[in-house]
Amino acid sequence: MNTGGAPGAWRLYDEAFLESPVVVLQECNMSNKEWSAFVRTSAKLGYNGFYQPGPLRHDRWGNQRSHGGVAVLCHKSVPHSFAGSNHVWGIQSIGVWIAGSLLINIYSPPGSDPAVPRLLGMWWEQHRLDSKSWMVLGDFNADPKESKAFHYLRLQGGHLIGNPEHGSRWNSEHFIDWGAVSHSELATYAHMNNDIHLSDHKGFWVEFRKLVRQTKKGRLKPAPKWDVPSWLTKDEWTDLLNVTWTRETMLSRDFRSFTQFSHLPYRFENQDDVQQEWDLFLKCLNHCFHTTYQNLYNNPSCTNDQKRELQTLLRQPGRSSLSLSLLSLSLSLSLSFSVSFSVCLCLSLSVCLCLSVSVGLSLWVCLCLSVFLSAKLRRWLAECQTAIWSAKDLLACAVMLDTN
Repeated sequence: MNTGGAPGAWRLYDEAFLESPVVVLQECNMSNKEWSAFVRTSAKLGYNGFYQPGPLRHDRWGNQRSHGGVAVLCHKSVPHSFAGSNHVWGIQSIGVWIAGSLLINIYSPPGSDPAVPRLLGMWWEQHRLDSKSWMVLGDFNADPKESKAFHYLRLQGGHLIGNPEHGSRWNSEHFIDWGAVSHSELATYAHMNNDIHLSDHKGFWVEFRKLVRQTKKGRLKPAPKWDVPSWLTKDEWTDLLNVTWTRETMLSRDFRSFTQFSHLPYRFENQDDVQQEWDLFLKCLNHCFHTTYQNLYNNPSCTNDQKRELQTLLRQPGRSSLSLSLLSLSLSLSLSFSVSFSVCLCLSLSVCLCLSVSVGLSLWVCLCLSVFLSAKLRRWLAECQTAIWSAKDLLACAVMLDTN
């Protein structure tokens, strides 16, 4: 649509861009500063914008202003990638890859039609469009029957987009806003805008009927299965997960990465974006469930049977291991504060050996060391063995999870 200047573009914004996922504008007449403000505001509606300004000219008050200019706005839900732009021979053009097809938007001022084929030839050579799908839209200020631009596009196998019986302006029957497409299956002319008066040009709708794109087939990897602890109801479990998600997961680095990635536009050339976003979401989900299990385990009211069940749940494939810091904290709390420094040293050796070999071997080493200690230390060590055995299951769980 030719907006006839910045006011027309803002009127289109006020109409929420008529809920079109892709908006193609000509003759925006915006300076770079004006465009920056416009695209920032458009981002609130979920659009990314690309702009090629026109030449600077003096207005009737003697101020320099940009004339012409072309822009493309794409909703973030549409796979798109900027292809480039140029301003040559008084003509402005801009290109955006949309779902594997190159969309070229052109504004050709009156009298510039003979130079458009050379401009199109630059796009064809740069992007090798002979073997790719494409669509060219714009205000050519020339009827396609007489336009050298359309003659060039027809030689490339293009099909007309538009209806010559519908005038491009409200007060004229001249057909100067039109387009061409490489495959008629890719896109077709839908209808002219006869309802909303946004500028002196009506604007028209194009319907993407088929995206010509070779897609990779596959499936997203499923998440690990997280079971509800047997002593909790589903509602209680859901409430615990909600608390963890709000207070801990949403503050994690993984969640920040997920939210930042989800706001990026999809790239047509890399379908792995979907898989990467899914993987980031699963990491956040994994963090939420795992942290909830940890919080339950560390709750003083958690019984030994409940802890053993939590250990079993955490041993399932795909689970993260308990952090060694939390493990050490649990051990230290389970031991008597009356244990001497020597006994703590033996216990530290036992824990280290337990993590690298097994719990049984570490206890055996601890007992051997106790032979060389005094009788009093041996009595203290015997008391410590009870605490070590009570932590056996927790240590075994940590070894298993670290191995996974």
